[in-house]
Formats: sequence, structure tokens, C-alpha cells
Amino acid sequence: MDNISDTQKRMLRYGGNRQFRDFLLMYELGSEPLETRYFTKACQLYRDRLKQMAELNEVIHFTRELHMTLPVEEGKKSIYGVRPSYIFNDAGMGSNKIFHRDTISQSMQ
Repeated sequence: MDNISDTQKRMLRYGGNRQFRDFLLMYELGSEPLETRYFTKACQLYRDRLKQMAELNEVIHFTRELHMTLPVEEGKKSIYGVRPSYIFNDAGMGSNKIFHRDTISQSMQ
């Protein structure tokens, strides 16, 4: 924990599994596979707001008011413009290196 910035520490403190899970449920993403839910517009909104909160060092509650800034159907869409269930990212979240699952399966054989 010594090698992370104060902003990153606050992101860990302000975030949290329960809050994130509740946010995902508002977008009907709670039971989606990880590779689907983490690359949606809703998750990008969550990450952006969490970072904003940490940078400003003030708590913004992830309530329905935040949820209303992005309609449910829009929140379910991929941030990459393709169906999220077809996205695989081997370079970490936020990377632009994206592969179709079939490509990965073929290259691993």
C-alpha cells in the first residue's frame, strides 16, 4: 500500500464490493460474466465517479441520482462499441488491446 498514491488509496476506501454490486444491480448487470460487466458504460461511469470522488476527496454516494445520468439500456452497452460478451482484454482494464474470444481460443491451441 506504500507504493500507491493518495488518490488510489481513497478510491479503495470510497469504493467497495457492496457499493459496486448495488450499482451493477441498478443496471441489471449483477449476474453477467466479468468480461461483460466490466466493459460496460455503467462500469465506466462508476470508475469515473469513483476517481472524481477520490481526486476531490469527497464522498459522492452512488445513488439512483447517479444511475439516472445513464439510462439502463445505455449502461449495458460496451464501452468499445461491440457486444461486451465478446470482449477479452489481456492487458488489463482500460487497455485498448481487445481480442475476440474466438481469436484467443485459436491462439491458445
